[in-house]
Amino acid sequence: LSGLAAVIISCFITNRSLKRLMNFSEDMANFSIENRTKRYLVIKRDEVGVLKASFNQMMDYIDELLVKEYENKIRLQESEITEQNLSMLYLKNGINPHFLYNTLDMIRIHAALNGDKETSEILMQLVTYYRLSTKVDSPLVTLSAEIDMLDAYMNLMKFRYMQLEYSRFVEGDIEGIRIPNFILQPLVENSLIHGLRNRNYRGHIILKAEKLIDDEGSVPENNTVRIIISDDGIGMDSKMLEELNAPMDNERCRISNKENGHIGVRNVQIRLSLYYGNNGSVKFSNNVDGGVTVTVLLKENIIHNEFIKQRDCADKEKTEL
Repeated sequence: LSGLAAVIISCFITNRSLKRLMNFSEDMANFSIENRTKRYLVIKRDEVGVLKASFNQMMDYIDELLVKEYENKIRLQESEITEQNLSMLYLKNGINPHFLYNTLDMIRIHAALNGDKETSEILMQLVTYYRLSTKVDSPLVTLSAEIDMLDAYMNLMKFRYMQLEYSRFVEGDIEGIRIPNFILQPLVENSLIHGLRNRNYRGHIILKAEKLIDDEGSVPENNTVRIIISDDGIGMDSKMLEELNAPMDNERCRISNKENGHIGVRNVQIRLSLYYGNNGSVKFSNNVDGGVTVTVLLKENIIHNEFIKQRDCADKEKTEL
């Protein structure tokens, strides 16, 4: 009787478990995307309970994937719209400067023909500046081309501020090295705005570019190029120096740039980091006799070639467009 009772109880439990398993199997067989919101109430942690709990987790994961896929599609659409807007802006910005400096050149010729040599010279510098700035179709330019554009910019500033002086000293054997474009002018503008503006732009800005020489008077193997921009302005307080020399941090950049107007300087630092890694730096320091010196250290050869390749391909696509 005990054995028979055990068999009957065992059959009852087995049939009950098999029924639950068969019901679960039928649900799986009839599963469709429409009923993906279905979840099982798990009471027992037996084999069927574990299967149902696993099914619930799987459906939660599928829901998360669907949400992420939807969000990614929205981001992709937004990116495509942004890319189209940037393409149109690129075309517009490519047309407008050319039209501008062609028009300025025409005005310059008329000024020269009318005997107004000073106005003609100012327009000539402005035409030169726009011609050089719009001619750049690569993220890298020679040091010579970068300095030529800076010369045109400073000549315009000297026409505007008569007591402003500008000098430059560049070693001839490094003029052909390739550097990221538009990294010198933001640093010079920083000297003008924060160093000389409160002195009515009375002062002297000096640019010096050279190969870094070690203590023994020879060129190190790493071929480091040093670019120094100095002014004799009012200098910077310790807080501003600390901020400009601080390691780059995304949140710090976003806040400090908007509040203190160092967008150009931070952009230079970020781009040098992308191209040179730890082999490119920008350091600010106060001069003993007044003013600020900015020291830029660069490798003679770009480090991150893969990054440059990607940038060149992107610029080529823009040019073809």
